[in-house]
Amino acid sequence: MPTKSHLLKKASGKVFVPERQRFNLHAHFGSQNIKDQLDAYHGEHYYPRGNDGAYIEDMLMSAEHHGFNTYGFVSHLDFNRHHKISPNPQEYFPGQFNDVKLAKQYLKSQKTAIDWRNLKPSFSKLPKHYTKDMDILRGLEVDFYRGGQWRQDFQELMKNIGYDYLIGAAHNISNNNGTVVKRMWPDMQPEDFTDEVVREYFETVKAMIASGLFDFIAHIDLIAQYRPDYAQKFTKEMNEIADLLEKHNTAVEINTQGWAKQGQPFPGPEFLKILAERNIKFLISDDAHKVSEVGKDFDRAEEMLGKLGIGTDRRFEVEDLWDKKPNSNTPVIRSLLSVKRQKQGL
Repeated sequence: MPTKSHLLKKASGKVFVPERQRFNLHAHFGSQNIKDQLDAYHGEHYYPRGNDGAYIEDMLMSAEHHGFNTYGFVSHLDFNRHHKISPNPQEYFPGQFNDVKLAKQYLKSQKTAIDWRNLKPSFSKLPKHYTKDMDILRGLEVDFYRGGQWRQDFQELMKNIGYDYLIGAAHNISNNNGTVVKRMWPDMQPEDFTDEVVREYFETVKAMIASGLFDFIAHIDLIAQYRPDYAQKFTKEMNEIADLLEKHNTAVEINTQGWAKQGQPFPGPEFLKILAERNIKFLISDDAHKVSEVGKDFDRAEEMLGKLGIGTDRRFEVEDLWDKKPNSNTPVIRSLLSVKRQKQGL
């Protein structure tokens, strides 16, 4: 099991800065089109590539270079019966489905691609020390929708599918029963992001947290890409979200991709200040889709958290994935690969 890495150190100006986080749980692999995602894993290609054509091995080598002792790969899952999916593979959003059978096939293939217990010939080319010195976990980044039908479908999709953790996300704008769905990109234009749309986005985030399904929430204010001024009008919603995160003991990530996309992380400084006032746990994620993004801007995020006075007691750790007992709302079967490997002496 990874040791605690966030020992407080005294810095100038009476700011406490934790030692650099030694894990990342939000990185992606795999092609961006449906043909590769659904066909490649059933042939000889059990060695998936990231967006820049890099193999998982390349991303792990970069992770080792950055000093990580745990690295988690996640697949997107955006299932909704009301999705209108283009037949053009180039317009396909990864992990997006409106058919339960097809989604199950996809989930099984994604799990197999990084399942250490099902080594395939090409995947076994990884240096042996990765299976011993680095914990490699698998998870899902799940698009959440309000409404009982989506919850029922999600429960069905998760049957007998073992992942180490679930990340909650909202890449789309939907109504209160999940029957009207628009992707923020590319379906919507800048003028479409009205106050009402922002409000619907935050209602989805609130319901996501209250569901109790997720270990942490990804890029909690992704809407900022399209409404950078949101913090001026939605203080009430930000406070409500902060209260829910505290109530449901759900962690929130500092997503460093935000610096490249909008000049500041997700969440932005105004929202982050509100979150820091609550008893909420934080973790840093690179949301890497290619090798050059592994560990990017972790130092900037550490400095930001340090200035807010967020110390070790407020930092999410890998151990929290198995310390947090699954409840009746959590259908995922936790495989805890790292614990099993240690017990088996791998």
